[in-house]
Amino acid sequence: MGVAPLQFKEGESADYLGLDGSESLTITGLAEDLKPHKMLDVVAKNLETGKETKFQVQARLDSDIEIDYYKNKGIFQYVLRERLKEM
Repeated sequence: MGVAPLQFKEGESADYLGLDGSESLTITGLAEDLKPHKMLDVVAKNLETGKETKFQVQARLDSDIEIDYYKNKGIFQYVLRERLKEM
């Protein structure tokens, strides 16, 4: 857990964007004001050529509780933290 589920916009894909897996990704918007289905900005930089490709993806965090799980790096850690608050 703690991995952000992301989805390309309709009609886009790695092939469509010319991505081959050699890129380093910078994703903006996960840390601030995260909401269900938020659109995020991505910059994919090819590590061999330096070429940058900019695009948007949709966060597939579909509810507030899924956002809480993500922020806590998983369901187990979320539940553990909640239990510790009760003590």
